[in-house]
Amino acid sequence: MGTDAPRFCSRCGAPEPPSQRRICPACGKGVLLFAGRGEQAPARGGAFVVCTGELHVSAVSEAAERLLGPEERALGRPLMELVDEAAIARVGTCGPPPGVLVMLREPLQDLRKEAPGVRKR
Repeated sequence: MGTDAPRFCSRCGAPEPPSQRRICPACGKGVLLFAGRGEQAPARGGAFVVCTGELHVSAVSEAAERLLGPEERALGRPLMELVDEAAIARVGTCGPPPGVLVMLREPLQDLRKEAPGVRKR
């Protein structure tokens, strides 16, 4: 990931110019990541998750948390246990460390799978 790649917060999606910061100055909760070169960063307040290369959830945005349930219950779980393919709007890369940025369609309520510990609202 280079300095020409867009940088964003893993929690609130706020854009951030390249710097030495690792924690988001806007929300104070997320880690600052780069979107893959040539790829679009999520919108501020957008519903997205960050996954490992094996598509296990490693971060959940605030908007996605409102749709999927608390981040703590999603972390480490396979993404496809939580959502159907129809819920995925776009997939890209992000990091460091290398990860997969998955943008979710909204509203997601009707697309989400019934998974243990995740209730439809």
